[in-house]
Amino acid sequence: MKSLYFSFFLTIVFVTVSSTTFAQWSTNPAINLAVCDTTGEQALAKIGSTSDGGSYISWFDNRSGSYAVYLQRLDPLGNKMWAPNGLLVSNNSQSSSLVDWDLMVDGNDNAIVAFTDTRNSGNLNPFVYAISPTGDFLWGPNGIDLNPTADFQANPKLAKTDDGNIVVAWIIAATRYQVGLQKFLRQVQNSGEQIKSVFNLQPKVITILMLLNLIAAE
Repeated sequence: MKSLYFSFFLTIVFVTVSSTTFAQWSTNPAINLAVCDTTGEQALAKIGSTSDGGSYISWFDNRSGSYAVYLQRLDPLGNKMWAPNGLLVSNNSQSSSLVDWDLMVDGNDNAIVAFTDTRNSGNLNPFVYAISPTGDFLWGPNGIDLNPTADFQANPKLAKTDDGNIVVAWIIAATRYQVGLQKFLRQVQNSGEQIKSVFNLQPKVITILMLLNLIAAE
């Protein structure tokens, strides 16, 4: 009986010490987990949950003097799975005035990141990337260029269909003074192959729900 009790006691101590030693989440609400603590500004962070209880966190980062996009993966205990200050997703030229963007997790626990930058001759265009849990760039090192035109294109948003495809919607303006003039939509397979051409919707306010209804009707 003493031997059994002693073994049980050691197990409890080991579990308690292991949890305390390896868990990164603080039990003190005044002490938060630093996802990135390098120089410069880290702005507009977004988070998406994975099926195992972990998460992806992405943000804009100007540690190098201009904004770049970074991504970090945390396990359920808050341990960083990649480099301490994140994985560089894109350091293509970026506007100094950031617009909204999006992050979501697909059915295979890949991070899908959609944002804009000015790599196309200074034009603000939308791009979408898929990053695997191991940090691989599934849709190429430069992602997918959704609509390379001279129009001002902002605020890409992501949605997932029941069959696992990814939908990206964003604003297109014929001039920089007519934001919201048009909206376009593209559906992308998990492989990154574009399976629905960009088509023009009538100039009006369209929500993500309406976009999904349009897809379902196709």
